[in-house]
Amino acid sequence: MATKAHHGFMPDYAIPPGDTLADVLQDRGMTQQELALRTGMAAKTINEIVKGKAPITAETALKLELVFGVKASFWLKLEMNYQEDLARIRAKEGLVADAGIARKCPYPQMAELGWVPPTRNAEEKAANLRSFHGIASLELLELMPLAANFRRHYTPKTSFHALAAWLRKAVLDAERTATEPYSKKGLRESIPLLRELAAGSCGDFSQSFDQARKLCAGCGVALTIVPHLPKTSVSGATQWVSPEKVVISLSLRYGYWDMFWFSFFHELGHLVKGHSKREIYVNYDDGDDDAREEEANHFAADTLIPPKRFQEFMEAGCFGDDAVEVFAKKVKTHPVIVLGRLCKEGVFGWERFSWSRFDRKLPIAPGTGMS
Repeated sequence: MATKAHHGFMPDYAIPPGDTLADVLQDRGMTQQELALRTGMAAKTINEIVKGKAPITAETALKLELVFGVKASFWLKLEMNYQEDLARIRAKEGLVADAGIARKCPYPQMAELGWVPPTRNAEEKAANLRSFHGIASLELLELMPLAANFRRHYTPKTSFHALAAWLRKAVLDAERTATEPYSKKGLRESIPLLRELAAGSCGDFSQSFDQARKLCAGCGVALTIVPHLPKTSVSGATQWVSPEKVVISLSLRYGYWDMFWFSFFHELGHLVKGHSKREIYVNYDDGDDDAREEEANHFAADTLIPPKRFQEFMEAGCFGDDAVEVFAKKVKTHPVIVLGRLCKEGVFGWERFSWSRFDRKLPIAPGTGMS
């Protein structure tokens, strides 16, 4: 009985150590009153221990050892197992409430991605989600830093629970990523090399991403791609996991070269601009009127294409594929990044890519992870 929970059996009941004490008293032919006299304890206290209303303390266990010759550790272990069983029962009862919250989470998609075990049982889903998030109750999600951020930028298209899961996966991936201590100076010095990768210096996207991840890791940044979840409306996010480590996560939602690198440099902007380490910065697809998000946007745009050179290009007014390619070479960026900027500025609609010779699609399926 005392070790049942340690052999894989999780009971839905708890047997108080007082039951064992009652058995010992019966075997010894001793009454509770006599035990009270022998231990110097109140008869009421002995009775409450037998009924499971009072715990066996270390002091009581030592007295029982002297009376019965049974080690104090035996009695204390009974009490410990009893309290553990009680806690597990209370936790299981809490799963009923958490099961309702679990229904708001994109559990099927998370299971398909291997983030949580597949199951149709509501309470099992709640238990698995608790473990995934590293919290004692799903209700506590509402107290996490993300909750305030989400309420501030809520839109009907987004789901708090889906976004919380996406951000949590980014943190879990970051914990498995080895990085040097964070260095803002090192990150700034790496930007020219990172910009070359965005320009296609490696040619292959996978190689470009691997190089970017290595450069970031050397500066204390864990760069990870987290597969997109429905109703997150997220392109990327920046989260500090410790004073020496930050994670940049990208969703790769659309699978476009220009959007990926813009999102990447947008997240870098939060770090380079020294935005607070206490907040989670989420780059929503629908945009954000937060001043820090706008600052990060400007940093990304100006890093990918020097603003003065872009203004000159705009004033020239020639935006055919040949002109785009010549300009991209001059400023050492990728042609699709130039086209993307033109579309963002409203010079063209996004259908401009349909009649361009430049392929903006990444050679991987949207929504897949590479971390």
